[in-house]
Amino acid sequence: MIENSPITVLMVDRLVNHMKIGDIVVVSKGNNFFRAIGEITGGYEYKEDITTVDEYVQCRKVKWLKVFDDGAQPSQLIFKKEIMQRTLYNAKKSIDREKLSKFLATKIEKKPYVLIIDEINRGNISRIFGELITLIEDTKRKGGEDEREITLPYSKKPFAVPDNLYIIGTMNTADRSLTAIDLALRRRFHFVEMPPKYKELDMMLECVYHIKGKQADTAKLSHINLPIHEWIFSSFLVELAQLIRKGFKHDYIFAEEESNFLRGRLDVIKQLRQTPDRQTKFHIKYSQYDINRVENRLIKSALECILKVSKNLNNKRMATEYAHILDEISPYTESLKYLNKWSESRDMATYKSIRPWCEMILTGLNPFFQRGKHKGVALLFPMERIFESYVTHHIKKLVPSINIQAQSEYLARHNNSNCFLLKPDLYLKDTYVLDTKWKQLNIGAKDYGIDIADMRQMFAYGHKYLQGRGDMMLIYPVTKDFTKPLNCYSFSNDLHLWVVPFDLSTDSLIGNEVCREKFPKLFKISTEKE
Repeated sequence: MIENSPITVLMVDRLVNHMKIGDIVVVSKGNNFFRAIGEITGGYEYKEDITTVDEYVQCRKVKWLKVFDDGAQPSQLIFKKEIMQRTLYNAKKSIDREKLSKFLATKIEKKPYVLIIDEINRGNISRIFGELITLIEDTKRKGGEDEREITLPYSKKPFAVPDNLYIIGTMNTADRSLTAIDLALRRRFHFVEMPPKYKELDMMLECVYHIKGKQADTAKLSHINLPIHEWIFSSFLVELAQLIRKGFKHDYIFAEEESNFLRGRLDVIKQLRQTPDRQTKFHIKYSQYDINRVENRLIKSALECILKVSKNLNNKRMATEYAHILDEISPYTESLKYLNKWSESRDMATYKSIRPWCEMILTGLNPFFQRGKHKGVALLFPMERIFESYVTHHIKKLVPSINIQAQSEYLARHNNSNCFLLKPDLYLKDTYVLDTKWKQLNIGAKDYGIDIADMRQMFAYGHKYLQGRGDMMLIYPVTKDFTKPLNCYSFSNDLHLWVVPFDLSTDSLIGNEVCREKFPKLFKISTEKE
């Protein structure tokens, strides 16, 4: 009698009378997918006091065995044929019981989700997490030993934190804000130190700035977990200590002033223009043997920078101590103007080792790099030039005759004169042209992320320096994705370009058989570092 009743009555009858405790229920998604599998654990229930549209008046309790939050599963995994589009029906004949048993026994790996909160120690934890601060604990997450739920304030829906959500909070240890971390945060997070890794940058700076990286004190510093700018400050202070022990150089400093006493040479022209009430004053010119020579004042300027921005207690202590020793030396207000006046004469050999550190601090330091409430410190290096110089240094070892920054060809002529000078990084006459780019290639992107301007530049180099015949190389730093040369680019039948990675860990180009054949001199390099 029920079978001939309206469909709504039929579905209710199946829900109340046909489904038994222990039966397996499969929730479908269309004809070809299913999104959950559960076991009936309770009898029929009728609820009149429902509060939201998502709740049902008639229901039965279910223990969910598999729930696929990340997407539905294909029906072929457990069904023999397509799923029928009915509200509720008996699927005994359409389900493959053997496949179902194996599927339920298989542990489905949940896709992990990561939430990253930057500078978490600076935020108000109660405002960031609210009531979720309790739910993110392992035991209180969905499926945990002490699973908890909260009711969302606006939708009134129950909410629990799944066990496949990972929360990562980053913190800046350069300031003292770590001391104010909320205790609730300390209890619920594992703290993992991530010290700076600047081994490759260290090597490049040593090569480009000619820093002696094997000094005892400096080598010891490279193993300290310091930010890069604090490491450079430490290295500068170590060199300054050596210079103080050896003594500062003095020089004759030319000066002009109005004085009560006559010394040096009288400036006759200014003296004749002196007003009657200042006839007792002398305009004089003289040279004074003084410690305030250019090099010493630049060193004092770098020391003043360290005192202003360093957060490291040891660097702060050393800089304060040395500032008292250098008290009679006056720093420059605009030090960059005087860097090119640093003397390289033989009697200034004791200043040679401190100069690169001093230059890095004065040219690279930008105390106003970050804006806002918290000031930051940045050392800004021209990485394009550093990478170019570093690659050039190692290729020059292999091919001493190669020209650096060739400047013999121009792109065009205008009014009987050359214009638009072409300067490839490396050029071996009538053989090949090489150029370096400090950019990250993306193998999955269109054209691998190579800038069309770089290709046009190489095209011009090929036609002007190689007369449109030969092989050229574009060198990029090696990355996780870019570990081998790209297939050849051909501008014509006779002009070809190879895009090759340079490995900073081995100081060598990474080539294939064709590249080694085209550029034999460039790949005669040991994988062992010198």
